[in-house]
Amino acid sequence: MGSARPVSERELWEFVDGGLVPERRRQIEQLLEADATLAADVAAMRRQNDLLKAVGGAAMEAPIPDRLRDVLREKEPRHKGVKGRRRKH
Repeated sequence: MGSARPVSERELWEFVDGGLVPERRRQIEQLLEADATLAADVAAMRRQNDLLKAVGGAAMEAPIPDRLRDVLREKEPRHKGVKGRRRKH
């Protein structure tokens, strides 16, 4: 098996949150075993999640209300090259 590809911060958050396909999870676990600094970063990310869960409790686990989700969709930034309405300043 070849060496695992580098890992992004986004992937680390997905890893901490229990996401990613099993093969990628194993690759990141190997990276963590080989890199104490990266392992410390992941441990800090896990502590942060634990603190947020402790402070937010059930609110962190609740689904986002549809009304709020609609507002968030309206606020999504538009990318160059995508046609749509433009904001007036």
